[in-house]
Amino acid sequence: MFLQLLVAQMKNQDPTSPQDPTQMVTQLAQFNALQQQITSNQYLQQIANAQTSNATNAASYLGHTAVVNSSNFTFDGTTAQKFLVNLGSAAANATVDVVDSNGNTVATLNNGALPAGSSTFTWSGTMSNGLTAPAGQYSIQVSAQDSSNQSVSSTAQTMGTVSAVDLSSTGAQLVVNGSPVSLSNISQIRM
Repeated sequence: MFLQLLVAQMKNQDPTSPQDPTQMVTQLAQFNALQQQITSNQYLQQIANAQTSNATNAASYLGHTAVVNSSNFTFDGTTAQKFLVNLGSAAANATVDVVDSNGNTVATLNNGALPAGSSTFTWSGTMSNGLTAPAGQYSIQVSAQDSSNQSVSSTAQTMGTVSAVDLSSTGAQLVVNGSPVSLSNISQIRM
């Protein structure tokens, strides 16, 4: 576009009265600035479209169960919490504990053998002493050994219903069990 304007201007210039070179340079700079502004506007529109698309996609997860790549969760004091424990191989002895924010074990969900792969656990919120745990931050800790007493690789993932979409400045986040979670930290969406 710029070159077409330049060529048109040169063709239509009166050879007996050439244009002032400083005026031409000024016009060239204005054309360049205009082109940069057009390009910037196109990129901003692409960013806005991507954010709208992410928000729309994230909203489609409302009401679904999300598996979050984190062993940390927020307990509201009443709602049972579900977890996945993933073992690299079968464990002859595996302990799955619920731990409070102070590092104290408040409940043990498993204390025995577990098969390789994923196992689902539910914590009702009842502590080992029979009382209901207070609302707050908790985590799942897994310790697993095979029949040779060698450590077995393990991870814990929280599960919960997507109750909201948080449109923060960092992008769309799903609210799972009361905590905002980045889409990149979600490994599965289930019906």
